[in-house]
Amino acid sequence: MSGMTPENLRRAVNVKKTLTTPTAEGAKGTTVALAKGAAKGAATGGLAGAARGAAVAFLQTAAGRRVIAIVLAFCLLALFTLPLALVAGMSMFQAAGNYGDTARSADSAVSSGQEREDVNSAVNIAKRYGIQWPVYLALTVVQPEDEIDAKKLADSLNSGNVRTLGVGGVYTDGKGLTAGATESEKKDAEKEKKHYVSALEHYGLNATDSERVYMIALKWAFGEVDQCTTSGRDSAEEPAPAPTATPTIAPADAPTPAATDAPVLGAQTVKTSDGKKYNLSDIQVGNIQKIIKSAASVPGITTDAIMVALMAAMAESSFKNYANSGVPESLDYPHDAVGSDHDSVGFWQMRQGWGTTAELMDIDYQVKAFFGGPEGPNGGSPRGLFDIEGWETMTKGEAAQKVEVSAHPDRYQAFETLAAALVQQFSSGINFCNGSLTFAGEAGHPLGDSEKYPVTAGYGYTYKSAALAHTMHNGIDFATACDTPIYAVSGGEVVYADYRDDWGWHIVIDHGGGLMTRYAHMPPGAFQVALGDVVPAGQQIGAVGSTGRSTGCHLHLETIMDGKRIDPARVLADMGIKLTFA
Repeated sequence: MSGMTPENLRRAVNVKKTLTTPTAEGAKGTTVALAKGAAKGAATGGLAGAARGAAVAFLQTAAGRRVIAIVLAFCLLALFTLPLALVAGMSMFQAAGNYGDTARSADSAVSSGQEREDVNSAVNIAKRYGIQWPVYLALTVVQPEDEIDAKKLADSLNSGNVRTLGVGGVYTDGKGLTAGATESEKKDAEKEKKHYVSALEHYGLNATDSERVYMIALKWAFGEVDQCTTSGRDSAEEPAPAPTATPTIAPADAPTPAATDAPVLGAQTVKTSDGKKYNLSDIQVGNIQKIIKSAASVPGITTDAIMVALMAAMAESSFKNYANSGVPESLDYPHDAVGSDHDSVGFWQMRQGWGTTAELMDIDYQVKAFFGGPEGPNGGSPRGLFDIEGWETMTKGEAAQKVEVSAHPDRYQAFETLAAALVQQFSSGINFCNGSLTFAGEAGHPLGDSEKYPVTAGYGYTYKSAALAHTMHNGIDFATACDTPIYAVSGGEVVYADYRDDWGWHIVIDHGGGLMTRYAHMPPGAFQVALGDVVPAGQQIGAVGSTGRSTGCHLHLETIMDGKRIDPARVLADMGIKLTFA
């Protein structure tokens, strides 16, 4: 093999001179040989013998020998190059298999609260439509799966030339796909993100949900694994809103680099249930995210406790991590603003008795100190929220004052509706690992009276007839007179108010934290709210009817968690809503 160089092959084959331009004498000799061979073969074997004789004769000519040489040369060339091609092919296959390592990505999705069978289902659906399975699965986080139009999604992605996921990523042995670090890789990643957001908006999502779906899918593509999961939510970090009028205790100087390295997500606006609008800067947004995420790991945490903390932080610092000009050491740590109130620092204006300056400038320490309790850093002195006996029975403003011991005790209560809205928007994507997160805010029966309006059809499979066999009922029904008022079971934003053949005229409310409720079969003109309205618990939103797939007047109520319809009786019980059954 060592002598088989390209030059030797060229000389042996010499295709141009010996085949494409044969001499006249050579062609005549070959023709005569073929004729003799064919005649000899025909004498003993007929037509088949003639063909066989001609072939043998040709191979004995100079032209025939050249053909044999060419064939042998190409065989030798194939034997020489095939092993190299196989090695290269295997390398490419391995890279392609590991670049978007499905096993690692699946583990990432499962760690975020997705069921393994849902991952497998997403993989199969994505193969059918030629899209990336993490994108389809991430879409179920913001849209009920039975409402997803996979073909429309595929068309939107294809029309936007979006076929890959993780552009700008780098394949690393043993780690799979990871985010690229060079400027070029970052630019490629940003370009991919823009294409995805545009395509998902074309599919029908708003800009916030489009970006969220992409970021969730990208996280899974990179195989990032959450440390713990009890909420069933993925951590596609979501922004939060804030106030236009933001009272601040300590005067602010020009901000220095953003505290706690919060991601810059852009300014956000939040609407509260009492109709107020608050505008938050990107720094405030990042800090609110960090506070909620850090609070989620506190043992025994509840949404009420988080709301108290947010109310206090809003009043004390407008969600800015304050250094203090009278505590020079505090200026050495990342901060958003500089105040001068005594020796108070941080989001809750904690004084030096709460910890060292370094500790009090650290967001995680501040959060732990604010909540306190058996595992708090101060052993009950100063007292954190969980060190205050009976705080749960107080108003949230009173509870905040018990922690802060402020000279202005009444200011905290003004921010309860804002805190509820922030928890609603920012708890999505947070894993509440050690706590016992419960539903935020008030909650009530959808028809107002559990004794008067019992559940008449439960959630689950029902046997209708031999023809229909078992049919899944994805909600609970309350059979009652048409035009009976329907109320929101808890506060949230109206994200759907329209007609569909199956549910008729119906409303969907997003309560945050992955939970939505659907109220179906209303009569035409019964809506008391509109798309985008923020409603409190107990507000009338419509009335009982029988439109869509319905055989009589009733309310069909569904609860949707992370895109999946689950038993409303269980969810309402967790919210403290009593149900009776007919």
